[in-house]
Amino acid sequence: MLLIQALIFEFNQSCSPRATGMVSVAYSCGMCEAFFAHGATVESVAKLLTN
Repeated sequence: MLLIQALIFEFNQSCSPRATGMVSVAYSCGMCEAFFAHGATVESVAKLLTN
């Protein structure tokens, strides 16, 4: 889990059906508790983690 300001991210599984270079991303707002989940590229997740 990763907290960026008020967002809580979870990166814990590959996409289904399996796709090369893709992962499932889930995140929620720590303030309003809105929840989102979708596929993302490994590259975009790596960019987020290095910022």
